[in-house]
Amino acid sequence: IDECDLILTMTKSHKKALETVAKDKVYTLAEFIGESEDVPDPYGGGIEVYKKTAKRLYSMLEKAVEKLKNND
Repeated sequence: IDECDLILTMTKSHKKALETVAKDKVYTLAEFIGESEDVPDPYGGGIEVYKKTAKRLYSMLEKAVEKLKNND
């Protein structure tokens, strides 16, 4: 964690769990790209839930990459 410049989480609860050790580096993926909804953990869901989550994550990560490129 000390070596990381940025930590992105799927949910606010994941973020909260990490804030005590990396407060200024932790963001939810949604808040990092200017959106508000968390990415629900698909654990326990069917294959369609995993596919939907993967599609959403891919889209959000593309936006995050663009944001990081523009901040260089």
